Amino acid sequence: MKRFISVFLILILISFGLPTATYGDNANPPKITNIIELSKGSPYKPGDVVSYKVEHAGGNPGVASIGTNFDTYDKTCESWMSVLRPMSFPVINPLIINEYQGNGVISFVIPNCYPGKYWVEIIITDLTRLEDKTQRIPFEIMDVPFKPIPKGEMTPSPLLADKLDLSIIPKSPKVGDVFQLPKYTHTGIPVYYSGKETLEDGGTWANRVCYVYEPYDWVRRPGGVIKFNKSGVCNLGVVSDTGIFPRFGQPLITSTVSVKQYSNNKQVTSSGLTFNVGSLTGSKSKIDKIETKTTIICTNGKTTKKVSGTNPKCPKGYKVKV
Repeated sequence: MKRFISVFLILILISFGLPTATYGDNANPPKITNIIELSKGSPYKPGDVVSYKVEHAGGNPGVASIGTNFDTYDKTCESWMSVLRPMSFPVINPLIINEYQGNGVISFVIPNCYPGKYWVEIIITDLTRLEDKTQRIPFEIMDVPFKPIPKGEMTPSPLLADKLDLSIIPKSPKVGDVFQLPKYTHTGIPVYYSGKETLEDGGTWANRVCYVYEPYDWVRRPGGVIKFNKSGVCNLGVVSDTGIFPRFGQPLITSTVSVKQYSNNKQVTSSGLTFNVGSLTGSKSKIDKIETKTTIICTNGKTTKKVSGTNPKCPKGYKVKV
């Protein structure tokens, strides 16, 4: 009997030490209460960033992620959007913004798809996989000269020529030099960059010979800023979003160094530039000026105005439309 009681007490003690499972509050699942569009509104051009503020409640014991699903009549372009989802630097999913990464703000970049209407569905998931989602939210991609080739139209051979000027970066940059990279090619196609060194030395931003960083780390936007952090060899990768059935080829790059082109089935898919970063420290760390214009919408009652410029401001009496 004593032995039985001892074993019983041991089992009780062990049960107290075991980890307990986390259960969702089925009476209080996550619920999206409001969606606020923070971007300018449709129609968007390829390369534009679309942002929504997701207000929510519930979701015990906590929210795990806020994500999106795309929907379109053209399944080819829907697949292309899915391909573009992981475009980020560092490589994370830009469409998954949790409480630590955005506080309810979710963003994605418009890819080079066919002009027309598309839809996005926003999904919120808690830590126990209970979820809520919105109805389809419409947005539109505008017609642009570099749109992909639609069905029934022949692809030009060779592809149409495009240009990109990167001669602002010297052949041998100095440590501390910083340069702003162009967002678009000569034709207006969005350009994406990646910077890395040839030797592995820890992988952190501070340890890299060069890196491309952006204002909002969780979404890979066109353009960016390249910083040469220490002496060594820096490889700069360049790719323009020509679409899944392109009519324009990858841009012909003007540069102070030679450009290596990477091909697939005899079609150039991306380019690479190699810079030797000197050991001397630059006299001044600066961003060389590349004038980039942005547009804001200003309102005064029922009156609306669009203001464009490198640093646009609303006229007196007007407020920026959020």
